[in-house]
Amino acid sequence: MGAHGAGETDRDAMKPRKAPRKHVAVGSWVELGGQRFYARSKAERARAGVLELVRVAGLIRSWQHEPRTFYFPDVKRGAVSYKPDFSVTYVDGTVVYEEVKGWWDAKSVQKLALMARHYPHIFIETIGAQLKPAQRARIEKARDVGMRAAAKKAKSDVE
Repeated sequence: MGAHGAGETDRDAMKPRKAPRKHVAVGSWVELGGQRFYARSKAERARAGVLELVRVAGLIRSWQHEPRTFYFPDVKRGAVSYKPDFSVTYVDGTVVYEEVKGWWDAKSVQKLALMARHYPHIFIETIGAQLKPAQRARIEKARDVGMRAAAKKAKSDVE
């Protein structure tokens, strides 16, 4: 066998090795502000820490990790639902949803576009990596389609 590892042949030694993944999420269980949840990344864990500090300071009423799932009823394949990372309730009662990303992949952008189309009145604040202009334009176009559909439905409900 020579210099190869146990059970490794000359042919195995010549095979190219797979490169390690560059973007590996590091998830862990976190307990903050009386909440226990699974943070899927270091960025989510850090955001939860910031939200808890802001809550203790009295600037927000509360925050929750992955509080709600939004479903897209007409979607048959691909992303059929979306679960924002956080909901933040401000002292005036306003609720804002947040999505924490280290980088944006096509599936994440698709989910935000579907969210904008199906729930145009709910805005998702993006934390971390910035959306590219084309990605932001895709989401805004989907929101416009959703707003027009909602207005058309409201008009037909009145008639």
